[in-house]
Amino acid sequence: MSIIKIFANNIELNFQKDTLRLKKENNSLSSEFKVTHSTAPFLIIENENTKKALGSSDITSINKKKIIPVTVLELGVKYYGELQQLSVLNGFRKCNLKYNSELLTVINKKISEFMPIVSVIPDETDPEPFSEISDSVLTGVSYWETYPLPFLDKSFPEIRWQFPSMYWKNKFGTDLELDDPWYLFQNYINLFDIDETLSGVFVENTYDVDIVNSIISVEQKNVAAPQVYLLSPLFYIFESINWKIKGDFVNHELVKKILFFSKNNNMCKTNLYLPTTDVIFDQPTWFEFSSGPYLNYRKNENFTGLAPGNYIVFYYFELQQDLSVSDASKKIKLQIFGDITITAVDVWKRSFDDVNGGDNIVQGTFEVAVTGDLKFHYFNPQQQMPVDYYIRFTPDISKEYTFMHPTLNLGRFLPEWSVGSYINNLKNLFNLDVDIDDFKKTITLNFNENIDINEKPVIIEKSMVRSSYDLAANSSFVLKYANNEDASLFISINDIAVSSFTKELHNGFKLVPNNEVTANLSEDLENKEGTGLMIYAPINAPYISNTTEEGYSLEMEGNKGIHDSFWKKWLKFRLSASSCEIVGAFTEPEIARIYKAKAIYLDNQRYRLVSIEFTETSNKINELKMILESINI
Repeated sequence: MSIIKIFANNIELNFQKDTLRLKKENNSLSSEFKVTHSTAPFLIIENENTKKALGSSDITSINKKKIIPVTVLELGVKYYGELQQLSVLNGFRKCNLKYNSELLTVINKKISEFMPIVSVIPDETDPEPFSEISDSVLTGVSYWETYPLPFLDKSFPEIRWQFPSMYWKNKFGTDLELDDPWYLFQNYINLFDIDETLSGVFVENTYDVDIVNSIISVEQKNVAAPQVYLLSPLFYIFESINWKIKGDFVNHELVKKILFFSKNNNMCKTNLYLPTTDVIFDQPTWFEFSSGPYLNYRKNENFTGLAPGNYIVFYYFELQQDLSVSDASKKIKLQIFGDITITAVDVWKRSFDDVNGGDNIVQGTFEVAVTGDLKFHYFNPQQQMPVDYYIRFTPDISKEYTFMHPTLNLGRFLPEWSVGSYINNLKNLFNLDVDIDDFKKTITLNFNENIDINEKPVIIEKSMVRSSYDLAANSSFVLKYANNEDASLFISINDIAVSSFTKELHNGFKLVPNNEVTANLSEDLENKEGTGLMIYAPINAPYISNTTEEGYSLEMEGNKGIHDSFWKKWLKFRLSASSCEIVGAFTEPEIARIYKAKAIYLDNQRYRLVSIEFTETSNKINELKMILESINI
């Protein structure tokens, strides 16, 4: 049996065996999650099956594909992959191959794409799309008063997002005037009015329209801003391909309590107006005949009783016929006369047919100062009323109001990372070994710190070719976040820094500062590089904590900090390890056993597997190159 078989469109591809060299990497020793891939282009034999599977290679063909999905049988295990066609040679196609699992179908998608869209309105199945601006206050806003309360005493996996109260002093500025909409803001995002039992309400923003005195007032005290749990995208990503997530990482008490910090919120702005007055034309079929410059039929409407003052006029006319008519006698017009001053008279008195494109809908706004009675003339040569219309007078008294939108688009509260970037950032902060099992449809994330590097190596008792070994690649490590402001940690054996042999272990995150009560937010935090992380311990609800109930911290240093919990033993191994390259001939079962164990015992020395490269050289015998790190502790 061949060590590897490649299928495209259910057709097996024939390739020149000795040209395909494959590399599999131990993800526990890599800062980047990688899939199995060819180390150099290999040659697929050109035949009828190849043409059926990959398409024509004719230079005139317009259906040539660059990337083709394939399935791969490696050592009897089925994987999903991608074949990249590079060039066409005489009798061959030069290609690259990478494969690992169904993960390839999602690895380049944004993690935000997998998050749900939910509503605070109970049983709402078709929520209004989230927007930052609305024409009016949306229905369902009142449900915010109680919606966040059931979240407060829970963490992942019972819930997927949270509403922590976070301090942000003077978010909307200092020395606000009494009429400023945010004058009553109390320096907290996600502000609750609750007791020790977490009973109470989520503070809402309110408004009042006083028709008698023509006053609009608003009270804006709170900003709604859901924060997503660190593990939630992982859950939704793999749920989308019917996989399970497992491992000690996803069950760790610190990890389950970590939230992403997002500067986005769920607020929506609108303008509040005093009640409007509509102009209504009577609907009988007869029109008056106009003997003016053009023979036309018109309807007149006298409009009285509008209180003197400034108004914004909104108008909308939907007509049966196209507006772009050249004959002036067929033009449809609307005009307004009376005791008013029109600030945009050229717009209002313009004929409808002047609208570009010949649309049958005309709409817009203009401002007027009304001092008395009004008269409207609607001209239509066909004596037809509009299909639909309104002329709406709104007092020019308005106030901006910011309310909590009833729809949560949770993807908005995540960084713009791909699935691959997300997994790599998790790996590089928590020192993870990521294992993919296509057969069981699981992704397992375990801490390298928990791996027994001396456990069950494969004992090799055959002759091997070994090149000279390299001393430990790094004399020291720097464990850090994405920026230079959060405290980093220098780790070495002898505390001597040699910059050329120091490796930075960094990730895409940053720490959210705490004021000993909750998260302390600011513009400085927003501008600091990285995506924020913070701990939500339900025992401290509804606030952000410095540590979990078990004492775990997101600081790099300290007891139960990131280094102490997830890196200490592992970096000691890496700082003592020498590396070497070993080459030999192995059967398929031997290769499978070595890669599964990820460790070997050779010449009285234990090694941890960094990567293997293999190629088929003869029937059932394959050349295997192993990159190894010695275990010296």
